[in-house]
This record gives sequence, C-alpha cells and structure tokens, in this order.
Amino acid sequence: MPRMNGIEALRLIRDGERGVRDAQIPVVALTANIGPEERERFFQAGVNGFLGKPIDEHLLHAEVGRMIALLLERGTTLPAQIAVLPAPTSGNAPAPADIAGLDALFGVDTAELEEPAPAMPATSGFSSKARAAMVSAFITEAPRLLAVIRSGLDEADAKSIALAAHSLKGSAGYFGADELQALCKEIEALADAGTLDSVRSRLPDLLLVIAAAIAPLQQANHVGS
Repeated sequence: MPRMNGIEALRLIRDGERGVRDAQIPVVALTANIGPEERERFFQAGVNGFLGKPIDEHLLHAEVGRMIALLLERGTTLPAQIAVLPAPTSGNAPAPADIAGLDALFGVDTAELEEPAPAMPATSGFSSKARAAMVSAFITEAPRLLAVIRSGLDEADAKSIALAAHSLKGSAGYFGADELQALCKEIEALADAGTLDSVRSRLPDLLLVIAAAIAPLQQANHVGS
C-alpha cells in the first residue's frame, strides 16, 4: 500500500483508534511472502487467518468458512442473502453462479479440483466442490496449528498459542468436531491466563483429538489415495 503495509494497517485496526468501528473484525492476511517468519509476524499483529499467493481455492474456502464461524460465534447476524444454500439432492445440481464469478474475478484455478461430497453437518449447504476444498484445507491446517502451539510453548509465547487454539477451535466447530472444539477452547483460556504448563499437559490429548477429527474426513475426502 502507498502509505503503510498490511501489518501496520492491521495494528491500527486492532488498536481501535482513528475511527475504527470494530477492532476485532476478522482479518485474513493475503501475501506472496508465505514464509514462517512472515506468517508469525501477521499472527503476532492480530490476524485471524493467513493465505498465500497465488490463491489456493482449498485454503480460500476454508478461511471463508472459518471467518463465518467466527462471526457466528461472536453473535453477528449475517445478511439473509448469504444464508447457507440448500444442499444438492441429486448429486448433479449446479453450483451457484456467484461462486464461478468469484473464481473468475480472483483468478482461482478450479480445473484440478476433485468432486467428493463428504457428509458434514455444518457444510451440508455447500457444493460438493466447496465441501471437498474445505475438508482438504482443514486436514492441512490442523497439524500446522498444532505445530504453532508447540512452537509457542517452546518460546513461551502465550499469545501465539491462544491465537492458534482459537483458529483451530473455529474450524473444529465448523466440521462438527465437538471434542476438538472444547479442548481448543480450554487451551485458549489457559494460554490467555498464561498457564503454559497446563497447556503443555494438554498436548497429548490435543494430538489424539486432532487425529480423531481428521481420520473420517480423510476417508470421506479420499485424501492420500
């Protein structure tokens, strides 16, 4: 940007000054620099999600889903025109034209996306393609967020742990992984309280519930086959 970069803009938003109406508005960073140090800088500044360029549609759908879940968790009333769409009943119902239009607008390559349709309560209103993309992104993102939590423990970085747990909590709730959602909520609270030893004691359970949440999604989405 001409006068400030994304991190500077994000910090001004989170500070809640200069006429900012909602300092906690969900923000997803979009950058061509996707290295771990850059990712960490954005999360330290208070970003809710992180996407790299060129855009990966799997990750894009997952981030949009997580932001919707975060808004709903905050009690935000979403406009009726973006309400969840009815699920296809015959397996060949066309996807909404708006999705194709957005793909074209942002240069998203959809040519190689698969078409499995796993059954998931919170995503049943999406097209098969969108559900598959969101599942694949969750399968990738959950272990990454676990690694962020582990790194945060090594560096005594409670804020990074809380942010990672919060992100994972939102995704877990969106996919109906209630046990994972509850554990992430607990870990987030422990990190906010600065009790990192207690967070560390929950890591074995976190590893198990992440694996339990991912396994059926992998099977349904034919990941790794």
